[in-house]
Amino acid sequence: MFIWVEFKKRLEMLLNAYFLGLKIKSQKVVLTNGGSINYSKIVVCVEGENDRNFLLNINQAIQEFKDIVDLRDISIIPLHGGNLKQWVDRNYLGGSSVVEFHLYDRDADNKYKSEIDKVNSRTGCFGVLTKLREMENYIHWELINSHFKTTIETTDWANKDVPAILLSIVKDKTDTAIKQILNGSLTKKMTKKHLEEIGVYEEVLGWFSKIAEMHNVSLKP
Repeated sequence: MFIWVEFKKRLEMLLNAYFLGLKIKSQKVVLTNGGSINYSKIVVCVEGENDRNFLLNINQAIQEFKDIVDLRDISIIPLHGGNLKQWVDRNYLGGSSVVEFHLYDRDADNKYKSEIDKVNSRTGCFGVLTKLREMENYIHWELINSHFKTTIETTDWANKDVPAILLSIVKDKTDTAIKQILNGSLTKKMTKKHLEEIGVYEEVLGWFSKIAEMHNVSLKP
């Protein structure tokens, strides 16, 4: 009976994920003397593909983060705008053994604060907004200026709309292309020192520490 109940839970979760076009990694974590299997998982939910790339790249680029948790072993789900609100409101993974870590941009208006509050009201789940405006603000200005041949001022860096500023200067790139470069090749060059100079190392360390904590709890029988 135990195996069937767990299989049913897992099947329902995977069906939900399938219809949303998602792939959720699972782990076989417990084998009892009777051969029973218990599955437990964690997913990291972000706004879009660029945010996913940002997290993966800095996790791999900065050893201190990778030592805490290797995000290659964890599913990161880009929720994409309107689907984000729907995902949170409908709580698709509620009732399963999946725990969720949500990380969204603060933006200029705390746009997703209510969604973060809903996530934090659920047992085992956790959500947080970035302290800086967007993920792009966590990329060091020296890397940005060097790549795009710009001289963006660092004053009030936490609140700058970095992609918009670049779009106004770099005439041969679209907004999409700029964000892909920022969250792609440039994040792979990020170092601990870069984050310290921006003043966000401890914040980002906290994200990975919380993911690791939730991941470890989810592996317990």
